[in-house]
Amino acid sequence: MKAGTAITNARIQKGTARIRKFLAKKGHLSGRAAVRRGEYDAAKNTVPLTLDVTEGPRVRLAVQGAKFSGGDLKRLLPIYQEGAVDVDLLEEGGRICESGWSGKAISMRPWITTARRRT
Repeated sequence: MKAGTAITNARIQKGTARIRKFLAKKGHLSGRAAVRRGEYDAAKNTVPLTLDVTEGPRVRLAVQGAKFSGGDLKRLLPIYQEGAVDVDLLEEGGRICESGWSGKAISMRPWITTARRRT
């Protein structure tokens, strides 16, 4: 947002959703973005905003037993739809993939790594 732009809840929600989508696209499925509002300054007619972004760990997923494109995995697996990784979502994703591949045994193994930043 540019200085002087009108602030609406819809704009803030859209902006934080775009950040979360960007983080998920880069593999940070548990990434979070939130905006904190400061105190209204009547003299300047402004409200300071603070954007808190937590990228979370990077997640990669390997599927064994069948071949799926990256787009198919993102469309089928609940970890990408929910933006989180846990055992229940991985098992559900395995069942979804197996049902689509005539009951073939499919196993999934996630790699979760923490991002390293250069300073």
